[in-house]
Amino acid sequence: MNKRQRNKKQQIANSRAMPQQARVANQARVTEQRIIAEQEFYEGQLPHPKHLEAFEQVLPGAAERIFALTERQQEMAHEVARNDQRFRQQLLETSERDNISKRRTAFLALAICLITTLGLAYLQAFTAASILGGSTVVAIVTSFLGKAIRERRAERPSPQGKHVSK
Repeated sequence: MNKRQRNKKQQIANSRAMPQQARVANQARVTEQRIIAEQEFYEGQLPHPKHLEAFEQVLPGAAERIFALTERQQEMAHEVARNDQRFRQQLLETSERDNISKRRTAFLALAICLITTLGLAYLQAFTAASILGGSTVVAIVTSFLGKAIRERRAERPSPQGKHVSK
């Protein structure tokens, strides 16, 4: 065999080996592409159970302490909600008592004005009786109409689309 024939045989052997090497390289690439990533999401007041177990291994009793802390926080949140509800109820009761007190005072003032008007009319002081009686009636009517007007304004929207406040 001469040198030329040996080179040709070597080239043929190399060409046969190249696809095999390419296949091995492709397999390596495929293996690299088949790596799968894993993600976990956990949401809640307590750590993920795996993390909780790791805490327990590092510091015995840590899991119990974490649970106790979470329970205290939850109880505190419930207590705040109960106190808020009690406060709102007390505020409502106080407001109702205040309104009743204002109504009693207004009724007493109205009764005094009307009795005084009748007394002035009985004494034939008609000018004073009409001024006192008329102003009392005007005050009552204004009070009731003013409240109705304020309620209507609060219900109807303004031109900008916002509700008109008091």
